Amino acid sequence: MVRNIESLCDACHTNPYPKKLRTCGYCKTTAYCNADCQRAHWKEHKSECKRIRARLQKEAEAQTQAKARAEADKISSGEAKKENVKIIVNNEKVILSRVKDDDGYVYANFMPGREYGSFIQATKPECWCGDVGLKQSLLVAFPFHVESIKNRGGYVKSQYLNTPFGVNFQLHISEIMGNLSVDLSEELKPNVPLTSTSGVQCRATYWFLKGGDATSIVLPPPSHGKFKRAGETVCNSHLNTWCGVGLKTPLGLHESKNLPRVTGKSLRSTTNFQGDTAELPDEAVVLLLMVEDCGPCESTEQFEMQSIETQLHIYHADAVKEAEIPDFCKNACRIGLHELNMKQPVPLVGELPPDKPSKNFVAPKGMNDLSPAALTMIQGIMAEMKTGNVPMGQIEEALGDSEAGPVLQNILASPQMAPLIAQAMAKMDAGKK
Repeated sequence: MVRNIESLCDACHTNPYPKKLRTCGYCKTTAYCNADCQRAHWKEHKSECKRIRARLQKEAEAQTQAKARAEADKISSGEAKKENVKIIVNNEKVILSRVKDDDGYVYANFMPGREYGSFIQATKPECWCGDVGLKQSLLVAFPFHVESIKNRGGYVKSQYLNTPFGVNFQLHISEIMGNLSVDLSEELKPNVPLTSTSGVQCRATYWFLKGGDATSIVLPPPSHGKFKRAGETVCNSHLNTWCGVGLKTPLGLHESKNLPRVTGKSLRSTTNFQGDTAELPDEAVVLLLMVEDCGPCESTEQFEMQSIETQLHIYHADAVKEAEIPDFCKNACRIGLHELNMKQPVPLVGELPPDKPSKNFVAPKGMNDLSPAALTMIQGIMAEMKTGNVPMGQIEEALGDSEAGPVLQNILASPQMAPLIAQAMAKMDAGKK
């Protein structure tokens, strides 16, 4: 609010001209001769000031949301990205979108709308972590050799896990800055549009095997480095709605050197597993994955609600730290493999052959050797980091790429990157506070 020279003080109703009136620093709608007048008027102005501030804040949030929607609509309708980016839901509660990346996988994006908080308060949906382990489930074990990942282009993939509830999953294991990254993707179904909202809601929970008899279970160790939750053991159970569009979602990040190992001999000599054990490495990391069927999704309204539910554990864990890891996940470590699987053999899932045979795999020497797609991927990461951001999703994706991964590893490890990484991490640390 602009005050002219004829304006009067809102407390004493006089004009201090040629002195200028000072406005309220919160709402900018009242003006005073001096601090004494402002203090004297505060009791009368307090409630009105609070109301005006709330209105201004709501208007600012609405403008931010409108801008986000405009950007999303702009991307969605753009000719270059017309087939690759789709807005699935766009209303007052949430904005849900999907992007099909150059690697062929689809990634989901969730943005709360301005009425999201009010909706959660009104409906009070329960967090999904309370009944982990109580649904129809599939339990599988995926053994792999951490040291062989680099020789296979930076990642390994499992064979598809054929579930009884209509979703075929694949595990992706890659290495990122001394950590093991665990991702889960679904098999793409033919003729399913990117905008599909019909599918199955599934919960994925995982542990690692340990011990000489390969029957003990341990929670995944924390990640290492300058990551958001580095050094903390976090939730290893995740909820998603899978629609057959080829979705890929991250499950966790864990320090490679602290992963428990079991011997190939222990896996071969036990009756706990079914499948071919002949090719198991002498020392392996074995990821134990449980996938639960949490029900069908048959409409856009169900998809929207289930997407909101997938976010609830984040807020639940922030409010109640002991709920970060569901009780069932902790109890499974005490129960062991026999009880977890009700004394039935666990199917072993093998690795898919590498995209390129390891003997023929040659890492590109530098940026000049990259394809346009890989070059764009790395340039996007560098541009983000120069602004002080750490685009972990993009970094993880690029490091898992057989072409861009080795080059990006060299770039991130170079002395020239140290100041940018330090600046970005300092920004992240400041954001936590």
